[in-house]
Amino acid sequence: MRTKEEPKSSDQSGIRKRDGHELTYKYLIAASLAALMISTFASWFFYSRWNEAEDRYTAQLSEVSQLSQTYSLMKSTLDVAMKDLTHLRDENAECYQLHPVDSSLHVNIRVYSNKYSGQTYADVIVIPNPLPGTVYHLWSRYLKDAPIDCGILDHSSITTQLMRNTTNVSAWLVSLEQSGITPEKPTFTFVAKTQNW
Repeated sequence: MRTKEEPKSSDQSGIRKRDGHELTYKYLIAASLAALMISTFASWFFYSRWNEAEDRYTAQLSEVSQLSQTYSLMKSTLDVAMKDLTHLRDENAECYQLHPVDSSLHVNIRVYSNKYSGQTYADVIVIPNPLPGTVYHLWSRYLKDAPIDCGILDHSSITTQLMRNTTNVSAWLVSLEQSGITPEKPTFTFVAKTQNW
């Protein structure tokens, strides 16, 4: 009699083939999951490093900005100091110390006047704030001649101020005058003057 072993052998082969495909699919799924995990970790790693680099870049930009501001401030301060030093070391400039008229006031003003060119600079070191509606005026005079208005003093200035050119000066005065007008002579309040005014 003939046996039916061949079909059985054929069915078992098909089962083995299916088992092989299933195993391959499992390997592919496992590899895909591993690749997904690796890519996720790599993305997180590079993203965090990017954020750190961006933070460092921002911090460096802030430092550069601060250095630039510091440099600008130092340069401005140096320019002011050099300007003042130029007047102090001018061999043709005469220095006049103005003393407070009222000894209870803290006033310290110096005037530098070039005896040849007439260039005049006022250095307001200390002076009280002017009353509302008033300003400080600098006056010059030669002997008993009429006073000459050399301009308005900025009481808040931290550097020497260029005033109106004047020559043949023997005395100086700072007075408090009403703002908005051009006085012909000091009329309001005397604040500081040289001893020979």
